[in-house]
Formats: sequence, structure tokens, C-alpha cells
Amino acid sequence: MKNSNAITDYTELQRLAEAALRNWPDSKLFERPECERFIDAARPEVILALIAENERLESERADLWRGKRDAEATRDTKSAVIAELKAEIAGLRTGYEAYERVNAELKADNEALRKERDARHPFKPFHEPSIGYTGCVICGVFTDHGGLPCPKTRATADAALGQGEQS
Repeated sequence: MKNSNAITDYTELQRLAEAALRNWPDSKLFERPECERFIDAARPEVILALIAENERLESERADLWRGKRDAEATRDTKSAVIAELKAEIAGLRTGYEAYERVNAELKADNEALRKERDARHPFKPFHEPSIGYTGCVICGVFTDHGGLPCPKTRATADAALGQGEQS
């Protein structure tokens, strides 16, 4: 019997093998038509095709398994990188928050020093001038000396430093 189906269609071969198997223990094996049809259908090219297909499927299975392992390794690697980046971001966030605290403290210290400096400035009047007052804080003259320092500034500064005039 010649099988006209494609070599990869094993349905008929399977049916014949099952029928032959039911009659196989019989001592008159080759006189049974089911056995004869199976033996006729099990041609070398069919058996070789079965072996080739089995090898191809085994190779595909191995490739899929390898691909699955590679995908898992890639996923694990990505998970590790993500965990490292999250840790780095947390560290940067903590560092930035510390920077912000130190920066705020430094700004507060700077402002306090600026106020202290302004309070201790030697040419600052002991009282704030009234609105519209444009007098000199050294000589009390109601002028700005044309944008120049007061002529009495040197004498006032020397006196404030306790040096006075020496003869």
C-alpha cells in the first residue's frame, strides 16, 4: 500500500500501527491484513521523516528552553539594575535633602551675620533718621557732601578708635 498523503501526516500510519498492535501477539502475524498494511505504510522514508521531525522538535524545545533561561536571566539582570538605580536615587534624595537643610542653615547664619554687621557698622546712626532726613551721620549737616565722604570722617574714625591726634 502506498500512502498518498504528505510524509508529515502520520494519522493513517498511527491508525494502522494501533490496528497491527491489537493483532501483534498472534502467531500468524503476517497473515493479518492490518499487520500487512502497517508494514507497507511504515516505509523507510516515513520512518526517516518521523526521526527528522522528532529531532527538529527536540531542537526547537531546546531553543525555547534556552530562550526562556535567557529571558529569565535578562529579567533578573534588569531587576538587579532597577534595584541598584532605586538605591542610588534614594541615596541622592537623602543627600539632596541634607544639602537643602545645610543650605537653609547657612542662609540663616548668613542673614544673622549680615544683621549683626549692619548693627555694628561704625557709621550707622544710633537712631534711624526720620523720613526725608538727608543729613550726614558724622557732622549732622543736612547734605550728602555731593556724594563724597564727609570731611570729618577721618577725625571721627580716629577718635572712635582711640588714636586721636598726636602732636
